[in-house]
Amino acid sequence: MIYRRTYLSDKRKYQRYGCNMTVWCKVQEPQDVRTQFADREIEATALNVSEAGVGLLSDQQIPKHSMISLTLVMFKGNSEGEVRGQKPLQFQGTVCYSQPAMDEENKFRLGVSFTSVPQDYREQLSNFLTAPA
Repeated sequence: MIYRRTYLSDKRKYQRYGCNMTVWCKVQEPQDVRTQFADREIEATALNVSEAGVGLLSDQQIPKHSMISLTLVMFKGNSEGEVRGQKPLQFQGTVCYSQPAMDEENKFRLGVSFTSVPQDYREQLSNFLTAPA
């Protein structure tokens, strides 16, 4: 679900939107980190998203500078209880920060910058973030 709350102090190129979406992550590189996670997908929650990256909350701490693949499952609900979804989008990204969550025990905050976003995905994500439910 996408929330219309934006980050007023954010001076980034792309607007970030608060959200609560399921994301699956899989470490691609470096090889030792990939091996550490036994090549499995890790479920996380997207707390904010933009056309350039995503902020995650995870049970697992993925080290900074790790290359990961992400699958975002996106849907919106409106006040009438209708839900609109779309096909999951897959991205490649780099973990820019990885630290313990201040407000949740045994959780980690991850900041991921998208490194590979096909143009049609970028448009779909932009339309999804800005269109009404």
